[in-house]
Parts: sequence; structure tokens; C-alpha cells
Amino acid sequence: MEPLAVSFSDLSKGHPTGLAWFFGDENFSEPWTEMNVSPGWAARWGQASVVMPDGNIVLMGGFIGNGQVVGSDRYTNDTWRSTDEGASWELMNTSPGWSIRGYENGVAMPDGKIILMGGYGPYGYFNDVWRSSDEGTTWDIVNASPGWSPRFGQSSVVMPDGTIVIMGGYGFYDFDNDVWKSSNEGATWMEVNASPGWSKRYSQSSIVTPDGDIILFGGYDSGKNYMNDVWRSTDEGATWTEENTSASWSPRHGQCSVMIPDGSIIMMGGRISTGGYKNDIWRSTDKGETWTQINESAGWPERAAFSCVAIPNGNIVLMGGYDLSSFKNDVWRVGTAGSFEENPIHIYNVPGIYQVSLVVYNSDGFNTLLKPEYISVTGFCDSCKADTYPAFSIAVIGSIVLVVSFVWWRKNR
Repeated sequence: MEPLAVSFSDLSKGHPTGLAWFFGDENFSEPWTEMNVSPGWAARWGQASVVMPDGNIVLMGGFIGNGQVVGSDRYTNDTWRSTDEGASWELMNTSPGWSIRGYENGVAMPDGKIILMGGYGPYGYFNDVWRSSDEGTTWDIVNASPGWSPRFGQSSVVMPDGTIVIMGGYGFYDFDNDVWKSSNEGATWMEVNASPGWSKRYSQSSIVTPDGDIILFGGYDSGKNYMNDVWRSTDEGATWTEENTSASWSPRHGQCSVMIPDGSIIMMGGRISTGGYKNDIWRSTDKGETWTQINESAGWPERAAFSCVAIPNGNIVLMGGYDLSSFKNDVWRVGTAGSFEENPIHIYNVPGIYQVSLVVYNSDGFNTLLKPEYISVTGFCDSCKADTYPAFSIAVIGSIVLVVSFVWWRKNR
């Protein structure tokens, strides 16, 4: 079979400043790049990091010493921002109102607000909820006692409709596996499941898929087990199904995971049961049912309890963490997109059915369009023709409506 050359055209109306294509056959072979060896913020682990709709990264709090020792010098609550994918950083606030802590959770809302929850400080556990509307510059208390118990190491996600879901964690010398949600930016909370089926744990990963499923995996549970099971909820945490009892990657906690624009999950690093640390990269394209190792050793030093974000253009940025010998404040980045060109031509070399994804963005935000089973590569053809798919609206960025169509030519189908 000869390769299939496909031409894609972006016909966006308005003023997108960038776009990223995912053709469904990316091999993620791009090497990681160290963006900053010493970004200005102190070496730390257990910090919270979020990516804003405009692609800026905000980093908050964390442990800067031994978190088991009482003392204010062991924690921080500073807030930092990067507008260039981790290359440089700006201090936003040294005293935001919420107390010094680590292993808290932060999520970015669709409208650009940041919600910060829980964590552990020098004198105990937290369950307060805070909000920033200006990328970490100022903060307001949303709820001092939301109903769920004080804890750290929980995981949380924001659903497509803006609902926040928080899961598991550790607090008051016991593990948790309860699931709570808020539909008003953390002001009020409702328990949706007190015993979801997966074991009590902390330091797990949770992500939300483009169609609104929650995927939870890994962590350290109440039986002192390092975990590599995978669970899925299709109803905002109310019910759960085990997708994989023992995933291909070694059991671990303190890993970091993101959802990239093509709809696949990327999991990185963590601490394993032998006491060692990892810097491997794994990918799942089927909501955690199966996993493929992308990289056994990514190039950045092994670590756990670091933070990572997926930029709207598909780039992944990781920050901080710890290993056996040190705390870290290095920043690394890798790209996952197939092309950043406006009208790329992509060569398919292997028969198959491919999903195509397009991300368009500007200073107001971004939108992602996924077309499952969009390209079919089956074999030779005697005559080739061009197929044009009608234009269609995908979303609104600010006041700008973006309209995209795909135009492609089959040469050897």
C-alpha cells in the first residue's frame, strides 16, 4: 500500500491566533525540553497547578520541606504565573489569604476562575474552598466548611458544564473514597457517593474526558497498597465501573496525568512500591481500558508529587516534585500535536481508521473539535477523488464564532 496523503484546511472565521491538529497516528516521539532550571519559585512538591483558558499556567502552594514536621517553614502559599509555557514566571501573590499548605487541589473553571480546595498545613488538614478571578492575584473564601471532611491528596475535576467533582484523599489519620460535587464554583456541595467501589486512597489521578466521563486510577490505598486499577464514572461520580484491575504500568502514587486534545490520557512518573521513582510515560486512547508505553525514560529526572498541565495547543508542561534526594523546581515541556500549520498535509502510512482533532485558540480561550473515525485508510484505489465536508460551527470564543471545515483528498484509499 502507498501512503495516504490527506490535506486539511482550517477555514476559521474570526481571529484565532493559533491552532493544533491531531491526526490520530501521532507517535509522541518529540523529546522533552527543559524550559527552566530555576524559575524563581522555591523547590517544592505537592503543589497545585492549573492551566487557564488562555494557556497561562498558575502554580500554588506546596511543601518546601518535610511535610511531617510541624513548622511554618515547611510549607508555602505563594502563587506564580507563567504566560509562556513555563519558560518564565511571575510572582502573583505571597499572601493570598488561604493558609500555607501542600497537597491541595486546584481546578480552572471554564470562565477562567481558579478554585482551590483542601490540603495539609503545619497544624492540620483543610477543607476550605477559595476562588480567584484574576489568575491568582487575589483570592476570596467561598466556603470555610463545605461538608466534606478536611483532607489532602484528593483528586478533582471540572466537568464540561462547570460542575466540580472531588474524590478520595487522606484526613485525620484515615483514608477517604467519598465523592462530592458542586455546581456553583464550590459554594455548596452534595455527596454523590459515600462508597463508590474503589478502595479508599490518596495521591491518585483523576481526569475528565471530552464527553464527560471521569477516569480515576492509581494512588496509595488504606491497605498500604500501591494501586494501578482504573475506574470510570459516566454520571459525575454517582456510580463507578472498574475498567482495568491491573493496568500495564506498575502500581504507583504521586503520578501526574492529563487529558490532551485528541481525547487520550497521558500518565507520567510517580513513586512505586519498591520505594523508587519513575519517569515513564503511558497513554490510553480508550478511557483507561488499555495502555501503551510511550517512553520508558522521558529525559527529566524521576520524581513523584509533581504537577503537570496540558496547554490548549497540546503541549504538556510538568513542574517540581521530589525524589529520594531532593525537592525540585525544574520545568519541562513536550509537544503532542501533529501540526501547528493552518492547512497541513499529513501522510498516513498504516491502514486504519483515524480520529482527527483540531484545537483553535486566541487570547479569549480555546475550543476543541474531535471527529471520531474521520479518516479510513484501507488500501489501493484506481481512481482518486476529493471529498469536502461542509463547514460547521464548533463554539464561541469570547464574541468570536469560529467556523471550521475539513477538506481532504484521498490518493490511495
